[in-house]
Amino acid sequence: RAKLGLEGFESSQPRPGEEDAFEDVIILTFLCGINHRLRTHLDLLKSIYQAVCVLAQIALVETGLLDENVSHAIVTALSHVDPSTKLVIIADGISMLGATSAIHQWWPNTKMRNVHWIISTEDGKQAAQLVKMGWHSFTLDPLSETQREGIVQAAIHALRPELFREQIDQLIEASQAEAPEFLNCAM
Repeated sequence: RAKLGLEGFESSQPRPGEEDAFEDVIILTFLCGINHRLRTHLDLLKSIYQAVCVLAQIALVETGLLDENVSHAIVTALSHVDPSTKLVIIADGISMLGATSAIHQWWPNTKMRNVHWIISTEDGKQAAQLVKMGWHSFTLDPLSETQREGIVQAAIHALRPELFREQIDQLIEASQAEAPEFLNCAM
């Protein structure tokens, strides 16, 4: 079971007269554990920082200098993002980053109307800390066999029509297939 932490979504409803306040929506996705470059919380934070700097068109500070202050640097970089741009940052699988249960000590504290975070973790302590930090949380159950079949069939039609039924069944029946990221990588 994965826990999702959501921050900033309660404030994303437009205020009266602001229905068209956001011109663009940009989604940045960071896959932890699958993309083996993101092995630690510092790898993740530096990657987020670099992406936000490029998006905000601001100069990057050498990331080696950021080890102690990378969370603050992210908040500073986010303040340069055009306020008419809605930014959704997804960090998937932060429990795969190693010993990172003290998320409240390293996660950037951002409360910006145009910045929204989605974090997934299988670590109950991390999920509890996110809730203590004011995040909304909900649980995603493992994918059912029917859901797995749908994902595999959609991917096959789009990407690999040459897969045979036997290979499809192997994918669906794999215990790892309960996690969508496994199917994403396998396809």
